[in-house]
Amino acid sequence: MGSINREFQFDELIKLEAYFEFNDCHADEGGIYTNKEMFYNNRQYYVYILTNYQKTVLYTGVTNNLAQRIIEHYLDKGNVKTFTGKYNCFYLVYYECTQYINNAILREKEIKGWRREKKMELIESLNPGLKFLNHELLGEWPPTSTSHRGSAY
Repeated sequence: MGSINREFQFDELIKLEAYFEFNDCHADEGGIYTNKEMFYNNRQYYVYILTNYQKTVLYTGVTNNLAQRIIEHYLDKGNVKTFTGKYNCFYLVYYECTQYINNAILREKEIKGWRREKKMELIESLNPGLKFLNHELLGEWPPTSTSHRGSAY
C-alpha cells in the first residue's frame, strides 16, 4: 500500500449517521463529515443536560463553551422569559462532546425528542447519582467570576 491521498481519505470518511459514535472529539474516531472545513476543525462542541435543584426539570442544550454556558444559565436564573431561567435549570448532570457542530445539533434534537425516562437512563449511565457536575467543571460553584470564555474562535 502506498501513501493515501488526503482528498481520497476525506471522501472515504463520509459516513451515514447510523454508523458513528457520538463522542467523536478526534477525527480518526469517526463522525459525519459534510465538508472539508469540518474535517479540519479543531473545535469541540458539547451537548449537555441541566436540571433544577429538585431535579424535577430537564433541559438539553448545545454549546462550544460548556463552562461559560453554565454560568450564563446561572446568571439568567429567575428570568421568566427563558426556560432555564424560569425553572432555575443551571445544574449540570450530563454532557457529551463532539468535534462537529452538525453532530452536536443532531444529538441535541435526538435527546430533546426522548421521553424523560430515556433521558434519565442516559444521565444515569454516566452519572448514577445525578450528582451536580458544576463544581467539577468550573472549580467553584456558584461562580465568582462570570467569564470562562478563554480565547475566542
